Amino acid sequence: MHTPTPAGAEQRSTLEGEVHRARHSRLHLMGAFCSLVALLLTLVSMAGPVSAHTVANPAANDVYSGTWPPSGAGWTLSATNPALNPSCGIDVGILVDRSGSIADAGQQTNMRDSAKAIVQSLAGTPSQVGVWSFGNDSSAMGTATHPAQQLTAVGGLNGPAGVSSLNATIDSIPIVSDVATNWEAGFDAVHVASVANHAPDLLFVLTDGQPTVHVDDALTGGVTNNDDVDGGILTANLVKGDGTRVFGVGIGAGIDATTLALVGNPEAYDGSNFPTAGYTLTSFVELQETLRALVTQLCGGSVTVQKLADEGDGTFVPASGWEFVLDPTNAELPSQIKSTDAGGQANFDLDSASTEQVILTENLGAKPGYEYLADQLVCANSTGATPALTPVVNGVQFDLGPADIVSCTFKNKKQFVDLGIVKSDGGVSTVPGGEVAYTLTYTNKGNTAAPNSVITEQVPANATFDLGAGPADGKNDGWVCNASQSGVWPAGTTCKRAVGTIAAGASGLTVPFTVTVVNPAPFGLTEIVNTATIGYDDSIGPDTNPGDNTSTDRTPVSVDPQITIIKTVAVAGQPCPGVDNLTVASGQAVTYCYAVSNPGNAPTTNVQVRDDNATPTDSSDDFNVTLTGLSDQDGDGQADDLAAGATVTGQSADRAFAAGGTFVNVATATGGNKTVTDTATVVVTEVLGAVQARPSAQVLAATTGSLPYTGSDLVRLLGIGLVLIGGGLVLVVGVRRRRDHGLGA
Repeated sequence: MHTPTPAGAEQRSTLEGEVHRARHSRLHLMGAFCSLVALLLTLVSMAGPVSAHTVANPAANDVYSGTWPPSGAGWTLSATNPALNPSCGIDVGILVDRSGSIADAGQQTNMRDSAKAIVQSLAGTPSQVGVWSFGNDSSAMGTATHPAQQLTAVGGLNGPAGVSSLNATIDSIPIVSDVATNWEAGFDAVHVASVANHAPDLLFVLTDGQPTVHVDDALTGGVTNNDDVDGGILTANLVKGDGTRVFGVGIGAGIDATTLALVGNPEAYDGSNFPTAGYTLTSFVELQETLRALVTQLCGGSVTVQKLADEGDGTFVPASGWEFVLDPTNAELPSQIKSTDAGGQANFDLDSASTEQVILTENLGAKPGYEYLADQLVCANSTGATPALTPVVNGVQFDLGPADIVSCTFKNKKQFVDLGIVKSDGGVSTVPGGEVAYTLTYTNKGNTAAPNSVITEQVPANATFDLGAGPADGKNDGWVCNASQSGVWPAGTTCKRAVGTIAAGASGLTVPFTVTVVNPAPFGLTEIVNTATIGYDDSIGPDTNPGDNTSTDRTPVSVDPQITIIKTVAVAGQPCPGVDNLTVASGQAVTYCYAVSNPGNAPTTNVQVRDDNATPTDSSDDFNVTLTGLSDQDGDGQADDLAAGATVTGQSADRAFAAGGTFVNVATATGGNKTVTDTATVVVTEVLGAVQARPSAQVLAATTGSLPYTGSDLVRLLGIGLVLIGGGLVLVVGVRRRRDHGLGA
């Protein structure tokens, strides 16, 4: 590839100035010259066909004599042909003559095939190739009459497509009769294309005759005039000014060395001087062989490496910075080390006049983590012969002759592992004491097997993990917790399951992991959160996507905190619990007993009991019951919660009823969002004449609100005694009277 230097641009500007000044002197067209320069600059900026040389109605249409320059001043002289470094990788242009003489000779196919031979000989090399054609006129960008194709890669990943496209363009060149030869237009098309894009390093000009027309020539051709030749030299000089070396290939008797040298340089090609030669003469019969020999001067005895790498997405792309070694088995020839360029290519030129055995290898040590795909190595020879390849470590061995142009494609893929794991409970929910059976599905999306892979679990909070009695009893077989394969393991225990080597691309692999939810459940338990992680021996490099190496699943847990109450009554001084119904004499003290339980599977919070004091319509005398055994389950610092499965108790102060009757006490227990009640009944009786035990002063005060009786009972006893005595006297008197009555009868 060639980029014009400021010096080259300056040279081109100088050449154009000199030529146009000469034309002005000869044709007295100063005004036309200024207009022409303006037009040229405008057309170049538009990247369209530019005519750098026009002759409008010349004073004399002098026939070209074969001598240059003709007599008189102002004729264009051939500019120096740029030097050429004849190495593989230079950009090559092909300018094809499509004049009628070729069609008349029946050489249309041969002409096209010869141009394609250049393309094919360079296939696989780092070169780019462009094609233009000329007849009566030409086109820089291509038309149906004058096909063209800009410089196109013939090597690398897109090389095959480039070769095919170039061949199609060449095949579309219409070579028919009654078409003149316009060198000026042909070179001008290459020049315009070079300015618009970039210039080739070398231009092959394939022509079978001298020019017969030039740009703006009103004549039809058939005769070569001096202006026809002058125009060709002028625009060839512009191409040279772009930095392109022009090499003429004259075909047949219609073209001579002297004229062809005017657009290149006077040195003829002798088979070994290609870098300095300006032209060669050949025949249609030998044309293809001649062109292949010329290309061999550029790339013969060379090896071009195309490096393609798969960085992990399955797509092979050109890879730069890969080091390759070409090592001839002939100890007299030096080894060569080169690195691939931005296009993934490296070119080796074996400077040997004889066939040598060479070993081509890549330095895989400089690119750790990549696998060399030996079975995908492909080498081709532009001669059409298939190289005999002998595999070696990280490369290949083959014979390389001085005319061979070999291209080899090396493929590597980045070795990577991409493990993934997904944990699922199947969308279930559970309860305290229930099981959660997880399915762990794991994959390897990488292109390399993952050795020594292990799944790691931590028994989730509020659960246990049962390994049973051994490794094959059907309980979580294959898992190991703290180096053991049996037992029940609590929350927080790390357990592992070895799954061996996971093949590249493996998917749908599963293992189970089953835990049991604790019962009863602690306060606040709403879900079991479980996380699984997968890993491997990363000696081949770390996982390229560690984000999917861990998976967490959340399983809802349905809890049911409950509350119940049992209220009984007992005679004061007797232990609790008592009975549901108790009969006592008036004034006898009783004690109410309370038992509050939580038969649910989770704590009941904020538990309290309130008694209505047997006055359901009067809340002013209700009282709270102190419960023994409550704890702080919800972490609020208050011991007012009832653990699952727990029972707490309480009892009232002693109480006595002064009057007879039936008394029903209602106790209400609340906790969480639940409320329950229970009752105890006391029947108080009064026995006439009986001496009732008096309630204590404390009971009386608590139940009647009045002061206790504190005087002597002597007066009451005396009165009772008197009554009894009086009754006896009356009884004695009555008997006596009856006796008297009886005696008196």
